[in-house]
Amino acid sequence: VEQLRVFALLAYPEASVTREVLATAQQGQVPFFAPLTGAERVRLAPRNVVTVRASRADEAERIVEHFTQLGLKRFALQAGNGSETAEWQDALGRALKKLRVEGPVAVDAADVVVLAAPAREAADLVRSLRRSGNRAQLVALSAADAGALASALGREGSGVVLAQVVPPLERIALPLVAAYRADYAKETGVKPFSAASLEAYLGAKAFAEAVRRAGPALTRESLLQALETMSPYDAGGYLLAYGRGDRHGSSRIDLLAIGRDGALLH
Repeated sequence: VEQLRVFALLAYPEASVTREVLATAQQGQVPFFAPLTGAERVRLAPRNVVTVRASRADEAERIVEHFTQLGLKRFALQAGNGSETAEWQDALGRALKKLRVEGPVAVDAADVVVLAAPAREAADLVRSLRRSGNRAQLVALSAADAGALASALGREGSGVVLAQVVPPLERIALPLVAAYRADYAKETGVKPFSAASLEAYLGAKAFAEAVRRAGPALTRESLLQALETMSPYDAGGYLLAYGRGDRHGSSRIDLLAIGRDGALLH
């Protein structure tokens, strides 16, 4: 930031969005756009941190709301080896309390087991739970990356539900998704589409729109002020809403599923 006179930071992956990085951005008042995480530390960060994705609390609440409407009332969390287990447990607990649902309960007593782990670990958890005879509905959080988990499990993943903070990559009728796929393939020459790169693309669109609205005399402050007028901003059939004191653009969660043939259904 200091040596290279960096104007803004964009689309850092979750493992890089540490408290130290956020503190550095805050100290220099550097706009920090679209960190690829729904962690609470990002939601509580100062005005210069701007998101395009739902939070972990939003994700937990969407899952609980969906399955309670289907009559499933007992929820458990099964986490991988990451350091964010306590935050996911807190998010699930608060969602259950808000929606007046008991729990969380033990995994072997659950109607729904929520998996909080990256794709490889989540795949191992699915296999382990299935081998143990657990018959609960399995739901993988967005940390797993829906496409990566579906590829890892194949037919073994049939019936697993997956949460995603951006639209399904196959929904090409949505202008945002169609533009992302075309631009990504043109830029890279290949087509390894992913939810993470779509999220980064969405963040870049929001950043570019804020720059455009800020005008030619661009400063960090004028950029953040311009962002506060973007309510709503149509990023291609996907709305982001910002305003004074509100720098978190979306709480949208899509729920996908793995079909019998191992393909993603949406």
